[in-house]
Amino acid sequence: MTKDKRNKIVLDNMKLVYYFARLMTKWNTNEFSDVASEGTLGLIYAVDNFIDSYSEEEKQGYMSICIRGYMLKYLEKAQEIRKYEIPQDSLEKFPDMSKSSRIFYEMISDLKGMDQVLLIERFIENLTNKEMAKKRGITENALCKRIKRLFIKLQNQN
Repeated sequence: MTKDKRNKIVLDNMKLVYYFARLMTKWNTNEFSDVASEGTLGLIYAVDNFIDSYSEEEKQGYMSICIRGYMLKYLEKAQEIRKYEIPQDSLEKFPDMSKSSRIFYEMISDLKGMDQVLLIERFIENLTNKEMAKKRGITENALCKRIKRLFIKLQNQN
């Protein structure tokens, strides 16, 4: 495939990138441009790695999978960067904290990144699995499996 043909295909399918970026960020201007950039990388990857002999529908399907994959990978990395951090002296700062809350914070203090965030959202902020899954753009089943693995991890710590 020539470079001109490749560039034309990428430019013709940029609406697909913006469509998925809008869905994933709800037009949050802080993240929209970054997510769209990652989606563009996914589109370029799809164009470079797809065989020309397939039908147009198959090409569009492959492009959309690559675009969403790149976007989701970016959003997951961004979410891990914005993790909750629990200071070591948090128990002294909240003397009125219940005994169960103290135990909970002690248990999850060894966890990192997204694992801590999931448990805090579920048990402290009282978000439902449905709300948490929608927030991350994953299925409830995938979220439940991840939380179950966290419980197993916590059991093995003790």
